[in-house]
Amino acid sequence: MGEGEASTSTGSMSGDARAKIQSYGPTKLVIAKQLLCGGIAGCVAKTSIAPLERVKILFQVNSPNYPYTGVMSTLTRILTREGLNGLYKGNMSNIARVFPYAAIQFASFDFYKFLFTRSDQAISITGNFWAGAMAGATAVVFTYPLDMTRARLAVQVHNTQYKGLLDALYVMWTKEGGFRALYRGMGPTMVGIFPYAGINFLSYDTLKYLYTTRKGAPEGDHSIPTMYRLAFGSFAGLIGQTVTYPLDVVRRRMQINGLRIDNVAFEYNYKNTIDGLLTVYRREGLKMLYRGLHINYIKVVPLVSLSFTINDLLRSWMGISSSGGVSRH
Repeated sequence: MGEGEASTSTGSMSGDARAKIQSYGPTKLVIAKQLLCGGIAGCVAKTSIAPLERVKILFQVNSPNYPYTGVMSTLTRILTREGLNGLYKGNMSNIARVFPYAAIQFASFDFYKFLFTRSDQAISITGNFWAGAMAGATAVVFTYPLDMTRARLAVQVHNTQYKGLLDALYVMWTKEGGFRALYRGMGPTMVGIFPYAGINFLSYDTLKYLYTTRKGAPEGDHSIPTMYRLAFGSFAGLIGQTVTYPLDVVRRRMQINGLRIDNVAFEYNYKNTIDGLLTVYRREGLKMLYRGLHINYIKVVPLVSLSFTINDLLRSWMGISSSGGVSRH
């Protein structure tokens, strides 16, 4: 192939991609509904597991205030020391992050899936995986500073450094490094979100596709029982968490690096994601990379199941159709 032919071919491919993007059909109202459904679903799911989320973060960062003794005992100590509010510490910043995160993720998944779809009712396995991965990455870029502040607020016991979400954002921006401080640890987050979100969306959509095709119903049919949707979401979350959890441990540590709580400094000076994984493995063993995973298994069932299921049900209620299954071609 000559240079002219190659240039023509490349131009044609970019032109096709541009035409496909321009043909994306939802109205502004439909997109707004997609964002609302995803945001509500994410908030309900996250709030339901907020106490477990805080315990997991405390275990991941090896907090001296709450040494590892088990899930129930830690929940009890938090309740005794900090009251009921302690179980939900950092949850408001979590909700502030989760609403836009889930909204962007679910809505952008529709867009990316459209780009990879050959027809209204078929999408390749790899296409569905990459649609989910890109949706997760897009959501992370827009909401990561909120995740950073949530992690730091969750580690605090007596609000000694940050008074709340806005204060944490202000202090980190003005006194701790600005943009770099707000996006510290984003490397392992992006590395982790690609397989995690990709596996989640791929697994959930595949299971729905298999169910609807075996029942002789079109993909997106509203007859899928809620319990089946919950089961599909649980399975998807379990697979995604198992594969990517060590990256989450490194991400949390990088997020709180340099934080000082009650005269205890958290020092996790990892050069990058790989260095963090190797350092934890060499110094603390393989178990440390998976500490708190059992909590994730407990919380994954309501978290992923509720987010996917509520999003589906809200879309059905709002009259938003779901097209694009998973075909093995």
